[in-house]
Amino acid sequence: MNKNLKENLKENLKVIRFFNIKRYINWKFKKENNNFKNYFSVALLIKNEAKYIQEWIEYHLLVGVDKFYIYDNESNDDLKKVLKPYVDQKIVEYIYFPGKHIQIYMCNDAIKRAEKESKWIALIDTDEFIVPLSEDNIPKILKKFEDSPGIEVNWMLYGSNGEAKERDGLVIERFKAHSEPSFRVNRNVKTICNPRTVLQASIHIHKYFGNLKSVNTSHKKNIVPFLERESCFENIVINHYFTRSFEEFMNKRKSGVATHQNPNYRDEKTFINQDRNDIIDPVMDKYIPVIKKNILVRNQVK
Repeated sequence: MNKNLKENLKENLKVIRFFNIKRYINWKFKKENNNFKNYFSVALLIKNEAKYIQEWIEYHLLVGVDKFYIYDNESNDDLKKVLKPYVDQKIVEYIYFPGKHIQIYMCNDAIKRAEKESKWIALIDTDEFIVPLSEDNIPKILKKFEDSPGIEVNWMLYGSNGEAKERDGLVIERFKAHSEPSFRVNRNVKTICNPRTVLQASIHIHKYFGNLKSVNTSHKKNIVPFLERESCFENIVINHYFTRSFEEFMNKRKSGVATHQNPNYRDEKTFINQDRNDIIDPVMDKYIPVIKKNILVRNQVK
């Protein structure tokens, strides 16, 4: 990492800390204002995955996301071109975010951006799809959690379906088999949070002002660390398409890891361990034709 980028990251941390103080004052002395421009927003860090982003956006629009904060981590594909119609319609806010192992900085920046705009925000990845189970969209579910600072949503890990090579089709169309719910990796969570309650954001869970506690998707307060408790699959889940095909898995490795420097994080052993295809699940089938139609229409009006 060059000297200028290190200095920029240090400045970002200072800004984050400053806004934590300001956010704390607002949280402590102001009642929650429900008059937000967006009810539910999503943020992610992306690098060279433009071919997946349109499906990901169109799916999340269908289930109730209002706004996307897309952080571009030095992509050299056609990401900006793909995002342009969404940016033009103010559905997407595009942020160029260079550097290595900077996802934690992105998480805190997204919280800062969302605190005045959104009731809720989720920090997820392009291979993660938030799926409503008890209602037909996510906001209907979130309405029932408004007294909580955050909801920790468990993964459901999807495998390669035995596919070695990349082929045409949506991700949710090509990969329909997932692990047994009890598979230990499914104890991992991502958090949908009220950004005004967040003291410090992280990739999976956050720290909140006043020692507030997030809840799981059955409204139970999370006292035990998420990797030490059983997964919960009530109301909402995150479909995690971690492997996709073997070819796609290995291609993603070339982009590096946004969270740490472990060179073995995406090796063949990881693929074998995570490639679980135990249960065929049609939960996403109803979205496939709608997403295809919406992508076609959107591309025709560019």
